[in-house]
Amino acid sequence: DDQWENTKHMNGMMNYPMCGNYTDTTGKHTRPCHENLGSCHKQNPKDMESLTLASFVKSRESYASPPLLKETDEKEGMTLMEEKESKFEEGEQRYSHLTLPNVLILGAQESGSGVIADWLFTNDNVCRPMKFGGDPDHYHTEVHYFNEENRFMQGPEFYAKRFEHCHQENRADFIVDATPNYLTHSERVSGIFRTVGGNKAISNLKLIIVLREPIASELSLFNLKKSLYASEPAIDEWFGDIAFDNGALMTFDQYSELVVKDQVANPSWKHNGKYVDHLRRWVTMFSRQQLLVLSHDELLNDVAMSQWRIQEFLGGSFSGTMLKPQGRWRRRKVPRIASETLGPLFEKKNQELYEFLQVYKGPSMEEYPFPRFEMVVESKEEEKKSKNQLILPNVLLIGAQKAGTTSIADWLFKTDVCRPEIFEGDPYYYDKEVHFFDRPDRHKQGIRFYADRFKHCAEEDNLEFVLDATPDTLLHPDRVYETYSQVPGDLISKLKLMVILREPVSRELSRYNHMKREFMATKETQSWFSGVAFTNGTVMSFDHYADSVLKNTIFKKEWKWPGRYVDHLKTWNELFGRDKLLVLSYDELQQDPRKVQWRVQEFLGGTFPGELQRLNTKGESKLEISDGAKRSLGSKFAPKNEELYQFLHEHKGPWSEQRPFERFDSYDELSVESNESDEREQMSVLTKNYAYAIVLGNNPDKVQRQIYLDSVRVLIRSLKQSKTEADIIVLKLHRDDYESAVLDMEDVIVRHINPIDYGRTATSFESWFADIALSKLHAFELTSYDRVQVLDTDIVIQDGKSLDELFLYAPEARLVSEGLGSESPLRAGWLMVKPSGTDFRQLEATARSGKFSDQLGWDFLGLPTEYPGWDKKIQGWNFYGAELEQGLLYHYFYALPKSIGIPSDDAELLTLVGDEMLQSFGITHFYGTQKPWTNQVEELSSHMESARARWRLVHDTLQPLASPSFADNRSSQSHFSGFNASHTFVPTTTPLTELGFERYRELQILYTPAPSPPPSDAPTLQPTSPPTETCAPKWGKCHRTPCCSGTCFLWWFCLPNYY
Repeated sequence: DDQWENTKHMNGMMNYPMCGNYTDTTGKHTRPCHENLGSCHKQNPKDMESLTLASFVKSRESYASPPLLKETDEKEGMTLMEEKESKFEEGEQRYSHLTLPNVLILGAQESGSGVIADWLFTNDNVCRPMKFGGDPDHYHTEVHYFNEENRFMQGPEFYAKRFEHCHQENRADFIVDATPNYLTHSERVSGIFRTVGGNKAISNLKLIIVLREPIASELSLFNLKKSLYASEPAIDEWFGDIAFDNGALMTFDQYSELVVKDQVANPSWKHNGKYVDHLRRWVTMFSRQQLLVLSHDELLNDVAMSQWRIQEFLGGSFSGTMLKPQGRWRRRKVPRIASETLGPLFEKKNQELYEFLQVYKGPSMEEYPFPRFEMVVESKEEEKKSKNQLILPNVLLIGAQKAGTTSIADWLFKTDVCRPEIFEGDPYYYDKEVHFFDRPDRHKQGIRFYADRFKHCAEEDNLEFVLDATPDTLLHPDRVYETYSQVPGDLISKLKLMVILREPVSRELSRYNHMKREFMATKETQSWFSGVAFTNGTVMSFDHYADSVLKNTIFKKEWKWPGRYVDHLKTWNELFGRDKLLVLSYDELQQDPRKVQWRVQEFLGGTFPGELQRLNTKGESKLEISDGAKRSLGSKFAPKNEELYQFLHEHKGPWSEQRPFERFDSYDELSVESNESDEREQMSVLTKNYAYAIVLGNNPDKVQRQIYLDSVRVLIRSLKQSKTEADIIVLKLHRDDYESAVLDMEDVIVRHINPIDYGRTATSFESWFADIALSKLHAFELTSYDRVQVLDTDIVIQDGKSLDELFLYAPEARLVSEGLGSESPLRAGWLMVKPSGTDFRQLEATARSGKFSDQLGWDFLGLPTEYPGWDKKIQGWNFYGAELEQGLLYHYFYALPKSIGIPSDDAELLTLVGDEMLQSFGITHFYGTQKPWTNQVEELSSHMESARARWRLVHDTLQPLASPSFADNRSSQSHFSGFNASHTFVPTTTPLTELGFERYRELQILYTPAPSPPPSDAPTLQPTSPPTETCAPKWGKCHRTPCCSGTCFLWWFCLPNYY
């Protein structure tokens, strides 16, 4: 250290305690040690000597000579070292049974290291820390052992206990702790790992660090602190340094000047952003080859390259895709004044960093030279504009009161969502809810008053999501519309609205309990909560309050009461449009908050880390409501609730919304409904979390594309005629205004998807066909549903049949597929999946890797090709569709898990169903050359003839789109495009290439049933005429020339009659 003279007694000393002052033997140099927690003490030279000797025996190579004081003679020094050596060996024996991580993601803080951890922890060969009771949720990723004094003092056993399950679960390949604060604690990490496992533990440890431009990192950390402080205003917490002594929050410019500047300038302060100082310490204790340094800029610009570097460094195989940093971790502009304050301080340290990494090269896959940090500074013009422009929220959580808005707001505000700023005199909860639209005294102060609460969002370059979560906004749609109409631009069209609806009687009870608590605490008689008290100051019972207050006010027409939800939603719909309003269920938030979290993320179009917590409703038990209150209020609310269900059914909202909206879990309301309502409720329970999915792809032939569109419409109408209450979703691969308008007419959910990126050419299929087949995997992304049936367009549903009962079939199976009855293990015309984001990402990653072999299958793993319930065996992976979704699904859901022995029950992995079972549910799949829209050469079975007749009957009901705006798109086509009067369609292309057809033929034409041998009395076949120039020979192409003999098969090759 350049602060110390060349004195041998301190040479190499790194493992100093976190608390105290060091004074060398000359008495000239005193060095304070930084410590946030605990009290400081003086350390005398003998204690220092003892401490450094302990470090010396653990890591002799880090010292030029034994760290002894001048007055310690050689013999005494040897004795001291032997004692330390003995204690060290005892420590190794004592801790030899402990399990420690072999990978540490050290940080730096607010540099995006979390996205690395999130990706790694999706893999089965990566073990994450165990979270114990009382630990916050993020301790499941970050242990915070070395950086938190109270945890570190509990010793190595405390740390190792978080990882002891890894060996028990056979997941010890990669044991990861991803605490980003460890960057500044190299001494503690080295000390513990040497104590527990000696040099072996040190040499086996791999370290990953992500470095970000320091001022941008400080801005991100500032925003995190501000969010935490808003939730828990405490100056003595670690995040409390962003507040003045009076509790008011600093701006980032003030924080930079008053807090960060002194920390960076102080040479003894272990500031996170002084990266080079920390790296110098790490390389004195660990080999530089053990430390992978990554760039935050590369994570943003080329996340795939960073993923490759990590895989190469760790030497493992990891599936899934690492996501690009979002939220606080994205690139953002630094305020100009803050950059002028901190820039010169960090500039010197950054330059030292570049030089250090130039000299001390890391592992071979590390980026070299390390890229210089990129900082984008806000210009003076932008600074001026941000101060003058009106910033209003682009997300409003409008209510309802006492329905869980705080839970959702708290989750969002813990991410990078910008929250309102509290002004002097505002109560603490105004950092969540501004109460501008519902409080006349605030609303009359005008739009500038409201916008000032969000001005800081622009100053912090944090405008992607700006939220006001005032629950009583629900009652004031007209005021919101009037205010937003005053803002120039299109903010009103970009505004997104969310509302949570709770059973009204329960909501009233919850509100009553809140009012009661407030009144008992203050005894104020002129406040919003004083309505629960008599004039003498005693509090009414809920029964009395319901009968004397609520009953007389709730249902007055002129009274805007929150529980009359449908009245308010109708106005919001008229002013803003139903697609801008996400309606959520309080009951679903209680039962499955993950689904609500998914709905919000899909609606807002962002990724928000953390978990939405289940609501805490202590003190709100249903038993607190008497039968009288239930009947008097429930009967009043029941008609409005029914009106609400009908409104939501007729006015569908965003695609991620729950459909149908779940009927309220009310107390006695069901007893006054008719039997018909009970039956409707039962059906709703059966299908409320299910969906049907159909892929609409892009065939290059316009005529054939039209028939596929018609086939999708036939399937949609068949499902609706079956009276299903499950959602119908069309996964649409390309943008086409005409097709979108047609599907809009069919009133289904349309989700635009991107093709699955597969890394090799599917040589047996045309690329457009491969895109369609692999796009079925997007059904796994529909995680708001318990199960999804995926239907091909050549499936026909017989009249009077419903597929809804299939949702309940094989409930434990992760994948149910059409399969038995052909030479292919999966036929993929009908699939039923349990949606899972993890499964989708891993399937997508496998497809992208492009590693497929006819002999070894996907990923070249040589997995088995035995099939559950299957009495045949195909040699290798050369069955039809093996290189597309059929083989990929079999690989992932059956062959791969079976190869490693989990689970033992086949039915939990993959269940195959045959034609007879599907036919019993009314499904007929026209596979191979057989299509419901073609005239077949061969004779069809009776059930297939019936299915084809059914398909044509439904097809005849399709109406052309009459809008003149699409006339030039489809002017030459009727709604029977591609058909002649006999419903015969002759496409001009095929999904099979020449290679694909040859393979198709070699495998005995898998989807075409083998013909029966001719009867003994059949006439002998006569030789065919020789080929002529006007016809195509055997196996010749017949898409333009008729066959000389046999049949033109798949509209491309002449197939001899004997096939």
